[in-house]
Amino acid sequence: MPRTVDNFEALKSLLETRQKECPECSGEGQVEIDVPRPASFGRDIGELYAEWLACERCSGKGEIKIEE
Repeated sequence: MPRTVDNFEALKSLLETRQKECPECSGEGQVEIDVPRPASFGRDIGELYAEWLACERCSGKGEIKIEE
């Protein structure tokens, strides 16, 4: 009996090979940014707080398509 190929699995593997890890977020899907915040009324300097945002380059997926 001839071997049949599952078209869905073949397409899925083809799409996976055309993607690579996002260099902006290292495949995590999120990037850490520093946000300046005021410390208090008595101090004239503020502090930096870290926040995590979805990566804009890969839209939070962690992978980008390979450009041909």
